[in-house]
Amino acid sequence: MTIHTLISIGFLFLISFFLLLYTMAPVILYVVIRDGFRIVAWCYTTCCNYFGFGNIQKGFVFQRGGSFLNVIGKVYLPIFLLILFLNSILYFQQRRHWMGEDNANFTAKEYFVAGQVLNYYTCWAGATKWHPDKLYLLPSLLSVQHIIYKVGTQYLPEDDAEKAYWAQQWFIYPYSKHIRAASRDAVNRIYPEKVFLTVEGEHLSMKDALDLQVELQPKPSRFTDLAWYCLEIMATKEFGDRQMYRAYLRNYAGMGHFYAHYAILAYTKISLNSRRIYIKMPALIKRDQELLKWLHELKDKWSRTPEMISFAESTPKVEAMREMAVILLLHNTIPATIWTGEFSCESSYLKDLEKVRREFVYTREGIQPPLGRMKEKSTARQFYFIAIDSAIARFLSFITEENCGYRLPGKEDMQEFNGAAISPLDRRRRTMRALFTRELKLLGMDNVLTEKYWTHIGDGKYEWR
Repeated sequence: MTIHTLISIGFLFLISFFLLLYTMAPVILYVVIRDGFRIVAWCYTTCCNYFGFGNIQKGFVFQRGGSFLNVIGKVYLPIFLLILFLNSILYFQQRRHWMGEDNANFTAKEYFVAGQVLNYYTCWAGATKWHPDKLYLLPSLLSVQHIIYKVGTQYLPEDDAEKAYWAQQWFIYPYSKHIRAASRDAVNRIYPEKVFLTVEGEHLSMKDALDLQVELQPKPSRFTDLAWYCLEIMATKEFGDRQMYRAYLRNYAGMGHFYAHYAILAYTKISLNSRRIYIKMPALIKRDQELLKWLHELKDKWSRTPEMISFAESTPKVEAMREMAVILLLHNTIPATIWTGEFSCESSYLKDLEKVRREFVYTREGIQPPLGRMKEKSTARQFYFIAIDSAIARFLSFITEENCGYRLPGKEDMQEFNGAAISPLDRRRRTMRALFTRELKLLGMDNVLTEKYWTHIGDGKYEWR
């Protein structure tokens, strides 16, 4: 047994004690209040005896309940031992899993297996109905996790991607699994919500940021920066531990999907018009382009790893999340080319979108796409809506129809356009005109902005307007 093993076991005791404080918080509060009353009662008794009022004080002295040490011995200690026993089971399971023949960096793994025990509880906290930060549970647990991370990663090689996997698993995954972020990340303390900075440092109002051809700075988001760090390191560095490498292959698509989904809100701190602001941030568009490349490389890595081939077949949601991440990133990069005047029907990004949407919705060789094989049907419907029926997805389909002479794969749901005074197709065109006026002007599609439609005015009559 090495000194690192002893420290690892010490962390196990610390984690168990920390969890005891949470599980026994109501009891601890009760004992503190009760003993507080006892101290007051003792003071009162002493005063009464001193001044000769001994008969009066009898009704106020607390006679029931043991001492604080008795409560520790009778209540806290058994519960602590139970928590320690359960954590020990988790701890030795993690040792067997991560310290076998297929592993490496064993000194660092001594700390990783201890951190994995705590990660079990942070993931549980992240799966609660309420945001975990509102429970004041997850941030406190993560403070202990940070200590383990800082100590353990000292024993990893400088150029090993494993440290990024630790950070992703411990600090991002408890939130990203349910597409949530740390609540503290939503706060922007540097400048107001609707004020933006150009790359030259000039302050702009929301209207100017939308209308002017400018490059903007992202607003601060430490949480999303950490997510990006994990994505970048895992994709560009090598893993010395083969089992850790396979874990990266399983988790990277979900991580990429979370970043692609959340980054727009995180770096703009607004919801309405957030994409229009985001695509004017060249540093973030460059990131999206890099992540697109890594997600395509991920699919190639899957095909070269036998375990991942079977995993992807049995877990279609993983491939669906990879495809969704690619689509979301293209929903940023293609509009960015419109604002920079670089949009082209021959763009590699547009061809990439056409290809991934085809894989996303169409059956290939008699096999349903991953979306159709997902067990979580409500999630599959959300994915389809974002990829095909969202406003930005409809707009990109619309401009390829008008400018490039073909339609992007995927059947749009036209139900929302029914029941109007004009045809559903005309109403769709009018909706695109209303939502994307700036973009249509930049594309030179002024005819769409001025066109008229046969409009039903009642009694079977139509008017051209």
